[in-house]
Amino acid sequence: VSRLHIKNKMRIAILLLALFFFLVAVRVEGRPLPPVIPQEFVSTLNFSFFDAGPFPAYLNYSGVAEAYILAMFQYMGDGIINNVTQLFQHNQTWYFQMGMCKPWFGTFTNLFEWVFYATYDGQVQYGGQTCDSWSLNVTGVYLSLYNVENRPVRLYINVLAVPNDTNSAVSTTYDFIDFQPQKIDPAIFATPEACYGDGFLCPNGTIQEMDFYFYHPTNDYSIDNNNAADLIGDAGFVCVDGFSGNYQLVSQVRVQVNTTWGSYALCNFNICQTLNPLTVGRESAFGVYEDSGQCSNNTITGSWYSFTTQSNCDNPSAQTCAWKELGIVKTITAGCLLGNGFAEACKEDGGIPFIAATGVFDDAFQSEDPSLGGCPDVTPTEFTIERRMMESVSTESFEAATRQSSLGSWNAVRALSTLSYAN
Repeated sequence: VSRLHIKNKMRIAILLLALFFFLVAVRVEGRPLPPVIPQEFVSTLNFSFFDAGPFPAYLNYSGVAEAYILAMFQYMGDGIINNVTQLFQHNQTWYFQMGMCKPWFGTFTNLFEWVFYATYDGQVQYGGQTCDSWSLNVTGVYLSLYNVENRPVRLYINVLAVPNDTNSAVSTTYDFIDFQPQKIDPAIFATPEACYGDGFLCPNGTIQEMDFYFYHPTNDYSIDNNNAADLIGDAGFVCVDGFSGNYQLVSQVRVQVNTTWGSYALCNFNICQTLNPLTVGRESAFGVYEDSGQCSNNTITGSWYSFTTQSNCDNPSAQTCAWKELGIVKTITAGCLLGNGFAEACKEDGGIPFIAATGVFDDAFQSEDPSLGGCPDVTPTEFTIERRMMESVSTESFEAATRQSSLGSWNAVRALSTLSYAN
């Protein structure tokens, strides 16, 4: 037996002995051992994300394959069930909805390995159970777990997507209902075919001037690398996500846009995730229709849009020219909107269609008279239409570009980079 082999055995023995004394010390202090959550399991859940939820959900989890699938269901009103599935892989995350696949933020992270370094906070009562409580608080991240022995009961994650910016907090809660350890077939985590390629384009696009509504913080007045919506779509968005305090303003923005709609991009914190960054993306609000409503009229739900910097005509390094921001028509404070009976209107609607909420939303922009439900215009001068250069895309340039290839092909999108602006 070599000396190296003996030394390795001695190192292992010393480590095991140190671990033994650590566990004894933990027991002497009266602190339970950190739970050892099974590496593979399935579970039904109540799942909450940001301020939305809880939604019924189902989780297939494999720490062995470094992947998990989270499927959630949300009743949106008017008989509409929103089915969203997220696939977290070791190097990519995908978001599926109504037959559409979109890239999503982040990659697989083991949900429980942090517990070994956590602080024991004592016992708590939760869901009719006596649970051990563990937490870990490091820069920009707060984690909390309630467990009974090696079974998770509640997992809470709060992360600052932008360091030191509390407005960028992303919170997630997993309430485990029927936790079942079992082996998971790694084949279920393969990337579906729908996630490959550039998506598809809506036909018969033209150049139009359109108004979009944009819910935003005080330090960002541009829709560049952001999502916006039509009137109905933004009323619905604000009803669902508008009471978190993360945004302080709502702006009506006038945009010159190519309506050859592409895949909707999920934009958060000035980053857009999409299969197709070279068009303006579109979907029905909440993505609830077939193909997420990319090309449908969406009169009941309204529409959401994405404006990537790669397709911004004002961006000198843009890869194509699909939209140009002409200026802000009006900006109001979220406080004025929410204080004008908007919250009550959202509750009255109870979901899609957001008819009452859309009426209050529209009144806030149509007038500045509080007696008419109006809100004062607080648009900074430098962002108004009057202060921005008024340029428009010529129809002739658009038609010349789109004649180069079929609007149904990817080459048509690339051809849009030839669009010229007429002074």
